[in-house]
Amino acid sequence: PDPENARGNIFGLVNTAVKGGRNVTSAFLEVLAPVWKQLELSLAGRVDKYPGIKTNFVPKFGVKWQANDMVLLRGSYSEGFRAPAVSQITPGGAQYFLNNLRDPVRCNLEATPPVPKPGADATDCNKSISGVGGYNPNLKPENSYSSSLGLVINPTRDVDLLLSYYRIRKNGEVALASGQSIIDNPASYPPGSLVRDTNPALLLDGVPGTGPLLNIFTPWLNQGSTMTSGYDFEIKVVTRADDFKWTNALNGNYALRYEHAEQPGFAKNNLVGTRGGIADFSTSSPDIPRLKFRAVSTFEIGAQGFMFASNYVSGVSFWRQMDGTNLPGVTPQYYSGTTCHYGGSNPDNVPSRSVQGAAPTATNGRDLYINRYPGCSMDKWMTFDVGYTYTGFKNMTLSLNIQNFTDEKAPYDPTGGQIGYNAGLHNPYGRYFTVSASYKFW
Repeated sequence: PDPENARGNIFGLVNTAVKGGRNVTSAFLEVLAPVWKQLELSLAGRVDKYPGIKTNFVPKFGVKWQANDMVLLRGSYSEGFRAPAVSQITPGGAQYFLNNLRDPVRCNLEATPPVPKPGADATDCNKSISGVGGYNPNLKPENSYSSSLGLVINPTRDVDLLLSYYRIRKNGEVALASGQSIIDNPASYPPGSLVRDTNPALLLDGVPGTGPLLNIFTPWLNQGSTMTSGYDFEIKVVTRADDFKWTNALNGNYALRYEHAEQPGFAKNNLVGTRGGIADFSTSSPDIPRLKFRAVSTFEIGAQGFMFASNYVSGVSFWRQMDGTNLPGVTPQYYSGTTCHYGGSNPDNVPSRSVQGAAPTATNGRDLYINRYPGCSMDKWMTFDVGYTYTGFKNMTLSLNIQNFTDEKAPYDPTGGQIGYNAGLHNPYGRYFTVSASYKFW
């Protein structure tokens, strides 16, 4: 690509241009060692050599102990390595437009609704600017460390119980910087990430650095670290009789901790049960529900099968709790946890809130988010599915499934736009049906 284009010096384009390549050499080894009848050890390793990166070796260890016919213990430890992609370190990148941005320098985000500060205009509260997703030749490889310990119990052939603890840590994650995060926390990113108009006539009260946003650089960066831990669980129980089978199963995940430091040295805080990037305003962490599960009960009676299931996702809070930024002159801040990011009182005087909604009127039914949702959270969601299967015809299976049988609405998400729901955790389908038929020819 053109050098000036690759550096992002030409604003307002929408394109992607990358040209590069590399040769990689790798080797892999795995050894399985049955120590004795009840104990088995495993060892594996991988060596990778990338141009410009020192040779890297990552190991994996595993152990499995069959205590008796009913109890199995297993554990593992492994390390991981990921070199930056060619497109992340090669001159070039993507240029695009970022929309619906709020500039806290020129927009009063505490007003309801947000209004431009004196000397600014309405576009500063709903900004569209050009962005550049730039390459970074100084990116370092990601490294990860994971461990797990599991217990499997099979008291009978029809009962299975599994509980597994896991802990995963990733260091130096390569991620594309968030445009709004750069605007909200410019000190946390490389100098020059934001480009503002320097025209003196457009500055607020003549103060340098307060001109309108023109361009934003969202480079690939090595972030600090992410650590997550929790439990995976699974239960299965089968009851059998003549021409009858009843199966009950439950599987899910319970999160214990989720910590994310946007940069090395930033404070690490547990973000489980929150919208991570709001609970700790120094991060761009996602929503992290504490509990997810699916429970299924099936009845098979002759050629007929009946299925009942429930699906559950716990809620997440939108309270501002902390700011883990740790830079020269800036130390981590911890709040009382009583300030909602999307509106209401602000006893902690937290900056850069995103007040949602409009003052209620008698004619249009509008209201403030905090009035409708004083708990400042996205609610839990449970749905129920039912199904029927018939196999009485030779080589044919007929099925009817109804998802979300009780037509539960997805919880409201103030960042869901016109659809109003969280696409990462929920869906807007409501009750829907699936009818299918399959036939085996041999």
